[in-house]
Amino acid sequence: MISTIIQIAVLNALLAFQEPIWNGSETLSIIPAAQWVDKSEEGELSLKKYANSSSSSLRGVISITESVTRGRDLNELWKEYVEDAFPEAFDNYEMIEKGDRVVDTHDAKYILFKYSDMNIEFQSMSTVFIKGDKLFIISCASTTSYYKTVERDFIKMIDSIKLK
Repeated sequence: MISTIIQIAVLNALLAFQEPIWNGSETLSIIPAAQWVDKSEEGELSLKKYANSSSSSLRGVISITESVTRGRDLNELWKEYVEDAFPEAFDNYEMIEKGDRVVDTHDAKYILFKYSDMNIEFQSMSTVFIKGDKLFIISCASTTSYYKTVERDFIKMIDSIKLK
């Protein structure tokens, strides 16, 4: 128990030294994991990890988009955007697991799944939550062969998210 508390304290101290990156509307921040590069564009916060600093070989990507809820709740939006749409949107879609989590005190739902694109197999985790009238969608993806090496970074970055 004490070692867990110490580990959490050390992690919080390390995170405190990293600068958060804000989305375009400055309503959400995320702290990038080591070696992740900010590649955000208008309307989408995006962080990418490459094989090394001189490589264009992409190892993982996490992106965060937002939309309006139009008065719908999390369960309605989850069904529409994930349960109904993903099997149609992704070739060879295979759900691995889904469940509930929390993002900065907000109830969220996540799904872990595989799909293929251009004969490459990917593994992805999507997390969906609402704050006020905004729906936030966090998408994490990597090739299936590399996913386990970036999964901890994905979770760490999602856990670092702060909303205002």
